Amino acid sequence: MKLPNSISVKLIGFLLALCIPPFLLYQVLTFSIVRSTISGMALQHSMDLLADREAYLKHQLDRIEDLLRNISTIDEIKIALSHAADEPVGQQSTASRIPSFRFRTHDELSIQSRISAILNSYENLAGLVSIDLITYSGQHHRVGDTLDTSNIDQAELERLMQESRQANGKIRWHGIRSNISLTSDQHKVIVASQTLWQTDASGALQKPLGVLLVNYDPLALFRDLNEPRTVRGSKLMVVDDTGNVLYYPDSKLIGLAVSPDIIDLLGAPEGTFAIQLENHPTLMNFRWLPQWNWHIVSLTPENELFAPLRDITRIGSVLLVIALLLVIWPSWLFDQRVIRPIRALSDGFQNFRANRLSDGWRMPQMKSLREINQLIGWFNIFLEKTETQRQAEVDLRVAATAFESQEGVIITDAETNVTRVNRAFSAITGYELHEIQGKPVRTLKSGRQNKSFYQDLWCSIVKTDKWNGEIWNRRKNGELYPAWLAITAVRDPQGQITHYVGAFVDITQRKQAEERIERLAYYDTLTQLPNRHLLLDSVQKACARSSQQDNCGAILLIDLDNFKFLNESQGHKLGDQLLQEISLRLRNQVHEPNAVFRWGGDEFVVLLTQLDPKLATAQADARAIGENLLARLQGPYRVGDDIYRCTSSIGVALFHGQDGDAAELLKHAELAMYAAKASGRNTLRFFDPTMQKTAADYASLASCLHQAVEEQQLELHYQIQVDATGRAVGAEALLRWHRPNKGLVSPAIFIPVAEQSNLIVELGNWALETACQRLVAWSEDPVLSDLTLAVNISARQFREPEFTTQVLGILASTQAPPHRLKLELTESLLIGDTQDTIHKMHVLKDHGIAFSLDDFGTGYSSLSYLRQLPLNQLKIDRSFVNQAGQNSADAAIIETILALARTFGLETIAEGVENEEQRAFLAELGCDAYQGYLFGRPLPEAAFVQLVHQYAAPTGCHATVLEPINSDQP
Repeated sequence: MKLPNSISVKLIGFLLALCIPPFLLYQVLTFSIVRSTISGMALQHSMDLLADREAYLKHQLDRIEDLLRNISTIDEIKIALSHAADEPVGQQSTASRIPSFRFRTHDELSIQSRISAILNSYENLAGLVSIDLITYSGQHHRVGDTLDTSNIDQAELERLMQESRQANGKIRWHGIRSNISLTSDQHKVIVASQTLWQTDASGALQKPLGVLLVNYDPLALFRDLNEPRTVRGSKLMVVDDTGNVLYYPDSKLIGLAVSPDIIDLLGAPEGTFAIQLENHPTLMNFRWLPQWNWHIVSLTPENELFAPLRDITRIGSVLLVIALLLVIWPSWLFDQRVIRPIRALSDGFQNFRANRLSDGWRMPQMKSLREINQLIGWFNIFLEKTETQRQAEVDLRVAATAFESQEGVIITDAETNVTRVNRAFSAITGYELHEIQGKPVRTLKSGRQNKSFYQDLWCSIVKTDKWNGEIWNRRKNGELYPAWLAITAVRDPQGQITHYVGAFVDITQRKQAEERIERLAYYDTLTQLPNRHLLLDSVQKACARSSQQDNCGAILLIDLDNFKFLNESQGHKLGDQLLQEISLRLRNQVHEPNAVFRWGGDEFVVLLTQLDPKLATAQADARAIGENLLARLQGPYRVGDDIYRCTSSIGVALFHGQDGDAAELLKHAELAMYAAKASGRNTLRFFDPTMQKTAADYASLASCLHQAVEEQQLELHYQIQVDATGRAVGAEALLRWHRPNKGLVSPAIFIPVAEQSNLIVELGNWALETACQRLVAWSEDPVLSDLTLAVNISARQFREPEFTTQVLGILASTQAPPHRLKLELTESLLIGDTQDTIHKMHVLKDHGIAFSLDDFGTGYSSLSYLRQLPLNQLKIDRSFVNQAGQNSADAAIIETILALARTFGLETIAEGVENEEQRAFLAELGCDAYQGYLFGRPLPEAAFVQLVHQYAAPTGCHATVLEPINSDQP
């Protein structure tokens, strides 16, 4: 970042340059001198401390050596040791097990008395752990913290005795060692020893008698070693000749070996080194204690050593900050009161020169000298005058720019003669200024507006001095175009009109866009026919005209038959092509004043107007037109690479005058169209009031059926199924509706309603779950436990994406046995996604569920699908069974069905068996099972259970077969 080159910055920089470098130089020199002085003083003090601590340590160790020498001078100890050495070998204890040894009684008392006297003389020598006296014959005498000599570290004792013997009668310091007594609380001790020798008359050493060991607590030995300190944090450490720590303030380190790097540094008698201790720079001073071959070491962390230097640095930093404040504050005050106002004034002039000042900006007064504020006031006056002049120039430029805008501008005098036009005017009209100047403005008139339009225009100008609106004008080439024109009258100071100014834009594209939007809103994009919005408006207008002209009209609602199948099987693209072809044929067949509309989907509407006033004649004319359309629409169509034929169903609703609104008339036509479809499709039906009643009854029945599901008015009846021997093998579950106050509603009535209202899925799931619950209940009855139960599944229910999941979920929740459940499917299920049907059947059959194909032979029978479907049974429809004995064709069909079943390995069952003759005929052909009134009607559960028990009884079976239980309706 570039600093501003201002007077205040220069002033502050100059003052800082005078103050900071000398101060920094002083700080650096002070830091260097103080650091050197502190280091020298610390070194001297450390070495003095080590010398002093060496004297202290020598005093302590001399007292221990005095103790050893005094004890070793006791003659009774040497005499007792000599006697012990002279004992027969058999009376001596082996060294390996160190027996409990006692001196002779008079010797023992004498020795203990002398040792006690010596120890009492060293009562101030605190920290003595124990004194051990061991003979080389294995005897052991101990005084101190414990008298137990049975638990001894034999290996450590032997090492100590060997090292002591090597000293040839001198005192041997062993350093920090493990206590030989395993029962002592003091595990680490400093050991000093002396071997007691037998001497001759000349004093020469003859043979070793034993070893005297003194064990000392290291913490007590060096208790006052670290008391005098030179600096904070300094610590003393004593290291023996093997590199083990004899003393350190942290007792956890006593007995541990120091690092090899430190041992290498301890080779000289004394020295000073800088080392890294626990990742901290540390100053190490040491002295060698030659008498014991030990080293006493002083460790001082540098951060503690140079703590005074840090204090000096902090004080210097504070002084530096104070100095900076003393420099910056006057400079800042000078900058605020003098330099900043002058700089702001200078910036104002520069911005004015560069034209960067916003309109109305004025420099505010500032806290400064009076003369500077006067300059600011004069500068503001200069700005005001300059802005006034500049605004006038801007207004002129704006006026000139506005005149040459994208809008066409024409200026006339008071007599409406053209005086001036802009370039946009010439671009829109084609007239240049010299071609139109001086000519009256009426030269541009198109002639599309009448005289009253212009009268209203000039009246508005006279009253309000302005007018705006849509107008048609003529270009130079004679082309007419729409424009949005705004006219304003210009008056002089006396109020007289001197000019007229007109501004206009060509709205041709906007008008075209409005037309496109209107077409999109009222015309179908696929067929380009008027859509339902325009149809409703057209029907309403046709009704009004019919009332005025006293004639009839008709609405023909055309619905394509089976178009959904083409759209789903061949794709929407081919379906759209067919719709375009049909719309083209309709346009060719319907002429004005009649019109064709697309109602939506595959539905079209033909609106007939100006029919005969007589209703019968109008009906005949509408029928003729409708039948002609049926004939024309069922002709072949080329859709893609194929030829497709399409039939239609037409519903016709006649109207005369204001018989009803457009929505109601279209509803009547729709009801008639549904009647045409119900009559077999490819036909025409007229609306009559009974259709309205039928539709109302249908809606009422659908509503009641929803209520029946919620109020549990539905139940299952069961019709028995028997095999060729007359044994009950199963039943078919049939849905029944007991409508309150209406009685039993036939399934032929409410099942189609359920299918059309999509309630069939809910009914089917309820029936399936109820049937599974009955299977579970029947499993506890030995007579009923082997029965299979067939449940009818509608095509819509089977095509549900979650159908298999729902079936398996019901089986899991009811715990019904899957092998006793049979699902009856109709042949209509084969129309559509056959692969999906086969997949679902395989999934359910893998779980043990059986399938029966109901009403086989009456619909879409295909040997190919019969081979692919995982069926278990074919069900022969009752229409073939009724005349099986009398009609040879039905008999041949039944025989063919049975042959097919045997070929494909399927079971067979015939429904609608009502007499013995039919049963015998079917049995002769090899039918496996039967169902019909001959064996029993559909019954409630209780009556059905009673019937099955009668079939299972040893007697009366045949009577039951021939005589139904009751006459309940199917």
